[in-house]
Amino acid sequence: MENISLQGHKVKLVPMSEQDRELFITLATDAEVMRFVGDLKTKEEAIADFEALPASFDPDGGNWFMLSIRDKESEEVYGDVAIKMVDKDAKKCEVGYMVKPSAQGQGIGTEALNLMLEYAFGTLAINKVVAYCEVPNTASWRGLEKCGLKREGELKQNAFIGGKLVDDYIYGLCFDDYNLKS
Repeated sequence: MENISLQGHKVKLVPMSEQDRELFITLATDAEVMRFVGDLKTKEEAIADFEALPASFDPDGGNWFMLSIRDKESEEVYGDVAIKMVDKDAKKCEVGYMVKPSAQGQGIGTEALNLMLEYAFGTLAINKVVAYCEVPNTASWRGLEKCGLKREGELKQNAFIGGKLVDDYIYGLCFDDYNLKS
Protein backbone atom coordinates (compact mmCIF):
# COMPACT_ATOMS: atom_id res chain seq x y z
CA MET A 1 0.00 0.00 0.00
CA GLU A 2 1.29 3.44 -0.93
CA ASN A 3 2.11 5.65 2.01
CA ILE A 4 0.24 8.77 0.90
CA SER A 5 -1.20 11.49 3.07
CA LEU A 6 -2.27 14.65 1.29
CA GLN A 7 -3.24 17.46 3.66
CA GLY A 8 -5.66 20.28 2.91
CA HIS A 9 -7.30 22.92 5.10
CA LYS A 10 -10.31 20.82 6.15
CA VAL A 11 -9.57 17.37 4.75
CA LYS A 12 -6.82 14.91 4.14
CA LEU A 13 -6.56 12.14 1.56
CA VAL A 14 -5.22 8.77 2.66
CA PRO A 15 -5.27 5.28 1.12
CA MET A 16 -8.54 3.39 1.54
CA SER A 17 -8.62 1.10 4.59
CA GLU A 18 -11.07 -0.92 6.65
CA GLN A 19 -12.21 2.39 8.16
CA ASP A 20 -13.71 3.23 4.72
CA ARG A 21 -15.54 -0.05 4.09
CA GLU A 22 -18.91 0.91 5.58
CA LEU A 23 -19.20 4.26 3.78
CA PHE A 24 -17.95 2.77 0.49
CA ILE A 25 -20.71 0.14 0.65
CA THR A 26 -23.31 2.70 1.74
CA LEU A 27 -22.48 5.04 -1.17
CA ALA A 28 -22.37 2.24 -3.76
CA THR A 29 -25.80 0.98 -2.68
CA ASP A 30 -27.48 4.42 -2.37
CA ALA A 31 -29.67 5.20 -5.39
CA GLU A 32 -29.47 8.97 -4.86
CA VAL A 33 -25.66 8.96 -4.71
CA MET A 34 -25.23 6.57 -7.64
CA ARG A 35 -27.73 8.25 -9.99
CA PHE A 36 -24.92 10.25 -11.63
CA VAL A 37 -22.08 7.77 -11.07
CA GLY A 38 -23.01 4.33 -12.28
CA ASP A 39 -25.30 1.42 -11.76
CA LEU A 40 -26.54 0.78 -8.25
CA LYS A 41 -24.66 -2.06 -6.56
CA THR A 42 -25.96 -4.81 -4.34
CA LYS A 43 -24.29 -5.04 -0.95
CA GLU A 44 -22.42 -8.13 -2.12
CA GLU A 45 -21.17 -6.35 -5.28
CA ALA A 46 -20.06 -3.34 -3.24
CA ILE A 47 -18.15 -5.56 -0.80
CA ALA A 48 -16.43 -7.35 -3.70
CA ASP A 49 -15.54 -3.98 -5.30
CA PHE A 50 -14.09 -2.71 -2.03
CA GLU A 51 -12.00 -5.83 -1.53
CA ALA A 52 -10.66 -5.55 -5.10
CA LEU A 53 -9.42 -1.95 -4.74
CA PRO A 54 -5.76 -1.60 -5.77
CA ALA A 55 -3.33 -0.59 -3.03
CA SER A 56 -1.42 1.85 -5.25
CA PHE A 57 -1.65 3.89 -8.44
CA ASP A 58 -1.27 1.75 -11.57
CA PRO A 59 0.80 3.67 -14.14
CA ASP A 60 -0.18 1.13 -16.81
CA GLY A 61 -3.83 2.05 -16.42
CA GLY A 62 -7.16 0.38 -16.10
CA ASN A 63 -7.75 0.48 -12.35
CA TRP A 64 -9.08 3.26 -10.17
CA PHE A 65 -6.75 4.14 -7.31
CA MET A 66 -8.98 5.51 -4.57
CA LEU A 67 -8.08 7.71 -1.65
CA SER A 68 -10.32 8.26 1.33
CA ILE A 69 -11.49 11.81 2.00
CA ARG A 70 -11.32 12.35 5.75
CA ASP A 71 -11.77 15.23 8.13
CA LYS A 72 -8.29 16.43 9.04
CA GLU A 73 -9.04 16.56 12.77
CA SER A 74 -11.82 14.07 13.58
CA GLU A 75 -10.96 11.43 10.92
CA GLU A 76 -14.64 11.33 9.86
CA VAL A 77 -14.84 9.70 6.42
CA TYR A 78 -16.57 11.93 3.86
CA GLY A 79 -16.13 9.91 0.68
CA ASP A 80 -13.42 9.14 -1.84
CA VAL A 81 -11.49 10.64 -4.70
CA ALA A 82 -9.99 8.42 -7.39
CA ILE A 83 -7.57 8.49 -10.30
CA LYS A 84 -6.73 6.11 -13.12
CA MET A 85 -4.37 6.22 -16.07
CA VAL A 86 -6.30 6.29 -19.35
CA ASP A 87 -3.46 6.97 -21.81
CA LYS A 88 0.06 6.14 -20.66
CA ASP A 89 1.81 7.65 -23.71
CA ALA A 90 -0.05 10.95 -23.37
CA LYS A 91 0.29 10.83 -19.55
CA LYS A 92 -3.47 11.36 -19.25
CA CYS A 93 -5.49 10.35 -16.19
CA GLU A 94 -9.16 10.44 -15.33
CA VAL A 95 -10.33 11.59 -11.90
CA GLY A 96 -13.60 11.23 -10.04
CA TYR A 97 -14.99 11.73 -6.57
CA MET A 98 -17.98 10.88 -4.37
CA VAL A 99 -18.96 12.67 -1.17
CA LYS A 100 -21.63 11.42 1.23
CA PRO A 101 -24.83 13.49 1.11
CA SER A 102 -24.42 14.92 4.63
CA ALA A 103 -21.03 16.40 3.63
CA GLN A 104 -22.03 17.81 0.24
CA GLY A 105 -22.14 21.55 -0.37
CA GLN A 106 -19.33 22.28 2.09
CA GLY A 107 -16.38 22.43 -0.33
CA ILE A 108 -15.11 19.01 0.74
CA GLY A 109 -15.20 17.49 -2.76
CA THR A 110 -13.54 20.57 -4.25
CA GLU A 111 -10.75 20.53 -1.67
CA ALA A 112 -10.23 16.79 -2.18
CA LEU A 113 -10.10 17.20 -5.95
CA ASN A 114 -7.56 20.03 -5.64
CA LEU A 115 -5.37 17.76 -3.50
CA MET A 116 -5.71 14.98 -6.10
CA LEU A 117 -4.67 17.42 -8.85
CA GLU A 118 -1.56 18.34 -6.83
CA TYR A 119 -0.77 14.62 -6.53
CA ALA A 120 -1.41 13.97 -10.23
CA PHE A 121 0.64 16.84 -11.60
CA GLY A 122 3.29 16.98 -8.86
CA THR A 123 3.97 13.41 -7.77
CA LEU A 124 2.77 11.40 -10.77
CA ALA A 125 3.99 13.91 -13.41
CA ILE A 126 0.72 13.63 -15.35
CA ASN A 127 0.30 15.83 -18.43
CA LYS A 128 -3.50 15.98 -18.49
CA VAL A 129 -6.35 15.19 -16.14
CA VAL A 130 -9.87 14.58 -17.46
CA ALA A 131 -13.21 14.06 -15.75
CA TYR A 132 -16.62 13.05 -17.03
CA CYS A 133 -19.73 14.46 -15.42
CA GLU A 134 -23.35 13.75 -16.26
CA VAL A 135 -24.93 16.95 -17.65
CA PRO A 136 -27.58 17.37 -14.90
CA ASN A 137 -24.99 16.89 -12.11
CA THR A 138 -24.57 20.63 -11.61
CA ALA A 139 -22.86 20.42 -8.22
CA SER A 140 -20.17 18.12 -9.59
CA TRP A 141 -19.37 20.08 -12.72
CA ARG A 142 -19.27 23.32 -10.71
CA GLY A 143 -16.73 21.65 -8.43
CA LEU A 144 -14.63 20.65 -11.44
CA GLU A 145 -14.71 24.23 -12.70
CA LYS A 146 -13.71 25.61 -9.26
CA CYS A 147 -10.63 23.38 -9.48
CA GLY A 148 -9.67 24.86 -12.84
CA LEU A 149 -10.87 22.11 -15.17
CA LYS A 150 -12.34 23.42 -18.41
CA ARG A 151 -15.39 22.01 -20.13
CA GLU A 152 -14.08 20.57 -23.39
CA GLY A 153 -17.34 19.28 -24.79
CA GLU A 154 -20.62 17.48 -24.39
CA LEU A 155 -20.76 13.80 -25.21
CA LYS A 156 -24.22 12.64 -26.25
CA GLN A 157 -25.39 9.26 -24.97
CA ASN A 158 -21.92 8.67 -23.53
CA ALA A 159 -22.75 6.34 -20.65
CA PHE A 160 -25.38 3.81 -19.67
CA ILE A 161 -26.49 4.55 -16.10
CA GLY A 162 -29.64 3.44 -14.35
CA GLY A 163 -30.95 1.66 -17.42
CA LYS A 164 -30.65 4.63 -19.79
CA LEU A 165 -28.15 6.40 -22.00
CA VAL A 166 -26.98 9.69 -20.50
CA ASP A 167 -25.10 12.72 -21.78
CA ASP A 168 -21.81 13.72 -20.17
CA TYR A 169 -19.68 16.80 -20.10
CA ILE A 170 -15.98 16.15 -20.48
CA TYR A 171 -13.62 18.35 -18.52
CA GLY A 172 -9.86 18.63 -18.83
CA LEU A 173 -6.86 20.36 -17.34
CA CYS A 174 -3.34 20.22 -18.77
CA PHE A 175 -0.17 20.51 -16.70
CA ASP A 176 0.76 23.83 -18.35
CA ASP A 177 -2.61 25.38 -17.48
CA TYR A 178 -2.45 23.93 -13.96
CA ASN A 179 0.93 25.60 -13.44
CA LEU A 180 -0.50 28.93 -14.58
CA LYS A 181 -3.38 28.50 -12.09
CA SER A 182 -1.11 27.56 -9.17
